Amino acid sequence: DIRRAVDQLPGRYGELIKRYFFAEHTLEEIAADWGRTRQAVHLMLHRALKFVRERIRQQEEHTFCHTPA
Repeated sequence: DIRRAVDQLPGRYGELIKRYFFAEHTLEEIAADWGRTRQAVHLMLHRALKFVRERIRQQEEHTFCHTPA
């Protein structure tokens, strides 16, 4: 579940994902609010998405391994 993976993100990564994808804020808006550059926020977004992908992959493996045949 994507929302569960986002909720497990460390630090501001979860907030970033929620603001960018769910609240549709731009990277520029988020960067201005946080006092960071657009590039820094873009890098954070890249790292956050990598973490989410890994969590979802782990959840799928766990579900696959624990599903009765």
